[in-house]
Amino acid sequence: MIEWKHLGQPRFDEIVEALIKRIYAGADEIWPVDGRGGDGGRDIVVTQGNRKRIFQLKYFPEGFPAENRSRRRQIINSFKKAMDHNPYEWVLVVPANLTPGEVEFIKNLGEGRPVKIRWLDRGDLNERMATFPDLDRYFQRDHLREAVRDFHAETATLTNGLPDLAQRMLRLKETADTLDPDWTVEPSMSQGEVVLALTAKHPLAARDSPITVSIQSTLGDQSELLAGIRRSLGFGTSETIKLSADLVSSFKVDGPEWIRTQTDTAEVMWMPAGESPLKGASVEIRFLDADGSIVGSHEGSADHVGGAIEGFSLEVSFYRQMKMTILLPHDQTAGCDLSYSFNVRGIQPMDAFAILELNSQLRTCLRAGIYVNGSELAQFRLGNDEPYVEEEELQAARLIAEDLAQIQHHTKTRFPIPNEMTAEDRVGLRVASLLLGGKCCIYPGAAVTTATLSVDGSPELEGMLKQDAFMIRFDYEDFSVSLGHRVLKLGTVIVFHPSVRLENAASIKRMLAKKTAKGTKLKFVPTDGGYFRAYMPDKWTDADSPLAPTPLNLPGIPEPGSSDCNEAR
Repeated sequence: MIEWKHLGQPRFDEIVEALIKRIYAGADEIWPVDGRGGDGGRDIVVTQGNRKRIFQLKYFPEGFPAENRSRRRQIINSFKKAMDHNPYEWVLVVPANLTPGEVEFIKNLGEGRPVKIRWLDRGDLNERMATFPDLDRYFQRDHLREAVRDFHAETATLTNGLPDLAQRMLRLKETADTLDPDWTVEPSMSQGEVVLALTAKHPLAARDSPITVSIQSTLGDQSELLAGIRRSLGFGTSETIKLSADLVSSFKVDGPEWIRTQTDTAEVMWMPAGESPLKGASVEIRFLDADGSIVGSHEGSADHVGGAIEGFSLEVSFYRQMKMTILLPHDQTAGCDLSYSFNVRGIQPMDAFAILELNSQLRTCLRAGIYVNGSELAQFRLGNDEPYVEEEELQAARLIAEDLAQIQHHTKTRFPIPNEMTAEDRVGLRVASLLLGGKCCIYPGAAVTTATLSVDGSPELEGMLKQDAFMIRFDYEDFSVSLGHRVLKLGTVIVFHPSVRLENAASIKRMLAKKTAKGTKLKFVPTDGGYFRAYMPDKWTDADSPLAPTPLNLPGIPEPGSSDCNEAR
C-alpha cells in the first residue's frame, strides 16, 4: 500500500494522474493541465461526450481542518476558478481520510451551483489503486530489494516442479509490470528465443507515453517487398512483412528510458497486433450494369479489416477458396485497388461454379459495390474495357465441376473436387458425364475388347469367323468409373462398335477343329483402329438418331481416336 503521507506534491500528482487515466480509460480526452502558466483551478480534465470533469489535486496529508484557513481558502479559490469552465462534476483529491467537518465543507462549495461535487480521499485512493495492482507495484517499486529477491529465486532449483515454474513466471510478469505505468512487456519463449511483446496497459498509452520505431533500409529492386510494405503501412493489411538483416542499416526505438535502443544489425518483422474486430462480418460484392441495376452478387466473410495512413483494407473469403483484398484510399478520387486469387480444387462443385462465375463477373461487369453487414462501404468502376475470354485452364476447371456435379447428382454422393487428377481420371469423369447426359461417346479404355468362350463352339462364333468385319455389343448392367479411391456406379451401359474383326481368328479355328476352344479368349479389335463406343440405354432418348460418338472436348487432352492421341498410344 502506498504511503501517501511521505510522497510530496509532485509524486502525489504523478500517481493520481496515472490512476485517473486508468479509471477513465474510455474517455474521449484526459488532459493533465500544465500549471506553469496557471491551471485555472484545473489539475486534470476528463471529457466524456459533452460532460467535463475537473479534478483538483491538493497534497494535504493532514487534511484541511477548520482551523487551517489557508488550506480551505486554497480549495475555495481553485473551486471558483474551475467553475469558469462549466464542469459537469468537480472532484477534490487529497491523500488524507476526511473528517465529517471536511466533508461538509466540500459539499457546501456547490451550494446554489449546477455542478456535481465529489471527493477522493486516502481510503478511496487505496481502493482504486487495488483495482490496478500493476500501478501499485510500479509506484512502490524498490529496485535493489527486488533485484536481490529475483536473483535468489532465479538461481534456486525447481524443487516443487511446475508450481515453482509458474510462480517464477508470475514474478517475472509482475516485475515487467513495474517498468512503466502505461506499458508492460509480456515475456515468452519461442523455438529457443526470448520473445518480448510490448502491450499497452490502457487505451491512451500511445498518446501519454509514445513509443516510436525508426527503420532505415535500402531495398533496391525489391519491388514485391516494397508493394507489401505499402499495403501494410499504408492500408493496414494482415500480411507479415519481413526485412532481413542485410536490408536493415539502422533500427531505433524511442520512448521511455527502459525501452530505448539502437542497432545496425536487426531483422525486422511486423504484422497486425491482434485480430480484427470485424473478422467474420458479412461482406457482399454486388455487380452493377450501366443503369445501376444489380446483375449479380456474392456473399463472403471478412478475414481482416485494417486501416493506416493511406486508407483502409478489406480482406474477404468467398466460397472458402477465393481470397480478395480491396484497398480503399482516404482520397475517394484516387480509386480503389482490388486483387484476388482462387483455387477450385478441394471444394464442392457448386462452390467451384460460384467462384468461376464471380471471376467472370469481375472481368466483365462495369461497376461493383462492397457492403459490410448490409451497409455500403464503397462503389467503384471495374475498368473492363476489353472483351473477356475465359482462359483454357479455367474452362477446364469449369468442365470438371460440371461433370462432377452431374455424376454426384446421379450417384447421390457429395465430395470435393480432387486436388490432383490424372489425365486418365479426367477422361473417365468426362465419359461418365456424357453417358449420364444421354450421349454416345468413345470409350478410351477399350481399344481391344475380350470375351471368353464358355463352349467349344456356337453358330454365332462360326458366323463371326466367316466375316472379315462385323458389329458387336456388350451389355454391362453394373458399369462403374473410378476417380481416385472412389468407385462410382452408373448403371447399365452398352459398349459396342459397328465394325470389328476377330484378331486371333486363325488360332480359334484350329482350336475349334480340335474341340479345345472352351476357355479361350476372343480378341475383338475395331477395323478403323479406334476405340469401342458406349451409351446408356435408359438415358438415350432419340432412338431414331445414329449412335455417333460425341467428342470429349477436354482442354489440353487429345481427342481419343485423333492423330495426336494415336501417337501418344
